[in-house]
Amino acid sequence: MPAGEVGDLGTHAGGLASLAGLHPRIAWALGRAADIGPGDVVLDPMCGRGLILLESARQWSQGMYIGVDIDRAQLQDARENSAQARIGSAVTWMHGDCTALPLRDASVDVVICDLPFGKMHGSVEGNVVLYPKMLDEAARVVKPGGRAVLLTSDDNQTVMHEQVAADGHQRKKGNWKLQARNPLQIGCKMPTHIYLLCRMAAGNQEEETDSSPAWHKEAGWGAVRGKRKNYRQEWLKERPDME
Repeated sequence: MPAGEVGDLGTHAGGLASLAGLHPRIAWALGRAADIGPGDVVLDPMCGRGLILLESARQWSQGMYIGVDIDRAQLQDARENSAQARIGSAVTWMHGDCTALPLRDASVDVVICDLPFGKMHGSVEGNVVLYPKMLDEAARVVKPGGRAVLLTSDDNQTVMHEQVAADGHQRKKGNWKLQARNPLQIGCKMPTHIYLLCRMAAGNQEEETDSSPAWHKEAGWGAVRGKRKNYRQEWLKERPDME
């Protein structure tokens, strides 16, 4: 589970869960960037202890959330965190592999994931194999026009860029188009970026007329230039008060 590389949701102020993982403001920022709407099916294919989904379900309760992980112990921790957060049945937890998801084709609207950085879990070299497989499988389950919000370290930027199509005419092979790539400040001070991707329609290799759809425009990414943002103020302002 990569989230442990970033923080501990159980000990940071405002945390929803009792077991360690991604800092709540980072989990919130990923959900915020996804612009989750009513009825959206939101998937974390490597959910670990489930902290991104729990933070998102708390803030955007109109979505439907699915957490998948290959590690049964992590899933048990996710269930415990869900009980601690009093989220109820808002999140469905499933055992599965991110490269062979137990989901139907085109059944998901949004993928949100804190990808393994290759430090505490796996390796940067291993991610060269893992990331393409995961993105291909995510493309299978995400509807055309859907989106993905992915966090990873800058050590993995080469493989990420090889898997997505940038704006303009320089198309790369694959099913995802890069909408934004924004630097993020995290507690361990490791250089990271959040990637906002749009799922292209099958066989669509032509330039799209709007490279900045509504969900991207509303994600609140335009104010930072050359600086790593930590989203603390936005998190504290917009997040529902804890009971």
